[in-house]
Amino acid sequence: MSLINFKKILSCSDQDQVHSAENLLKADPTKKWLSSKKPEERITCTIEFDKLSSIASIDIGNNGCAFIELLVSRLSSKTDDWTVLLPSTLLMTPKESRTNTNNQQTRSCKALHLNPKSVNEKWDRLKIICEQKFARNRPFGLNYIKLYSNDSEQIDIDDEDETETEQKKI
Repeated sequence: MSLINFKKILSCSDQDQVHSAENLLKADPTKKWLSSKKPEERITCTIEFDKLSSIASIDIGNNGCAFIELLVSRLSSKTDDWTVLLPSTLLMTPKESRTNTNNQQTRSCKALHLNPKSVNEKWDRLKIICEQKFARNRPFGLNYIKLYSNDSEQIDIDDEDETETEQKKI
């Protein structure tokens, strides 16, 4: 399995000044993405991949999120059309959230945990939705998120655009 490389952050609803969403692009394990000091119940971050890729598994390093949901899309789609990759998943119980225990757990999601409709397609955008409904008095987010592909050859997004342009000419 190959690691899917992230190209850039397309949007972020909330972030700490030091622990910004840009940290999710870095391989440094000491970097993380956290909400601001007065967080909302939900934060989102949209990431663009380097290449179109099918997603076979995911590793998530939690940092205080009670729930996470992952959506995928393609930049080439005309509308803001998102497909569920990982349905809303419990990372911390209400009790763990209120007592701030087990807030740094890691979750690995294999293909069987993912939406079958999204596993068989190639994507180049990921929307991360993190929620903390039970303890709104402290920042929350992710230590990291890693996506893996079974693709032997991932498709370069720029190459796909050129192919589409060539096909339109024909």
